[in-house]
Amino acid sequence: MPNTLRAIFDVDGSSGSRKWDVLRVHCFKAFLTGWANVLTFVRYGCFGTMQTGNGILLARAAADARWDDAAFFFIQMLVYYVGLVVYRGIDVYLGHRSCGLAVAPFYFALFCATDACVWRYGDTRYELTFVSLAFGGMNSLAVQISHVVTHAITGNLNRVANAVFDHLFEHEGHGLSEAQRHEAELSLGVSVTFLAGVATCAQFVHTFRHLSRFGFLPVAVAQWLWLWSHDIVFAKELEAKQASRLAALLAAAAKASTSSYTSVHHGTAKRHARAGSGGHTSSLQLDLLPSSASFPAELQVGLLPAEFLLPSKPKEDGTS
Repeated sequence: MPNTLRAIFDVDGSSGSRKWDVLRVHCFKAFLTGWANVLTFVRYGCFGTMQTGNGILLARAAADARWDDAAFFFIQMLVYYVGLVVYRGIDVYLGHRSCGLAVAPFYFALFCATDACVWRYGDTRYELTFVSLAFGGMNSLAVQISHVVTHAITGNLNRVANAVFDHLFEHEGHGLSEAQRHEAELSLGVSVTFLAGVATCAQFVHTFRHLSRFGFLPVAVAQWLWLWSHDIVFAKELEAKQASRLAALLAAAAKASTSSYTSVHHGTAKRHARAGSGGHTSSLQLDLLPSSASFPAELQVGLLPAEFLLPSKPKEDGTS
């Protein structure tokens, strides 16, 4: 399976191939999100991923004094952001070494739990909490790495419209740069596939109404495949994030060790001064220096890239 996905997403191909790989990954996510939003809206009258819509529903329910509905919409919004914080917390706990596949089983269980609750208890609507929790983390993961929003189309359509205007009337007839064109293509692709997911799920619900009660099982499988493909396409970005985290840990450990050494050195010097000029002055003992135990665990298990451990080369003028 990994080789098949690597063949689909030609990660070692040309820059043009890389752009198409990124486009396919984001379109996959947008289609999945569009599908999920139809299911949540048809079943529960709210959205599993779009908190702007839920905020409008919350305000309307509060204005009409429908406090049960207002509480429901508020809980969904709150749980969505709890899901975001949970993912970020897991990422920090793992030293920014987390990837999509590390959290895929958790999200798979959440989506399956949604359908299981419907099968066991019927539509109570609060099973939507599992969906909000899962998409809060998934959307955070997507934005953290690629900075592309796949769970809404307003901003994406704005970028497309601005790109068309800039191409026609700005840049003195030179058109868009390659980066601007790629951004516009991403935004357009995400918008189209999001709407395609909406239309496909709407047709599914209309045609197979008795199966729509288990509509999140396909989402559970699809999100696992999406997270897998996301890790493959953005492998270099994930490695860079890990290297940046380890470099920051090394800098913090070096600063702490230097501070500890300086403190011990000054304390020893003061004791020698109090002993008088005739006292015996010995050098600092090695056991006073910070040991490897004072360094973070990430730096003790050999995860630091080699370039961070090699001494810098001396400059030509003899300085280091």
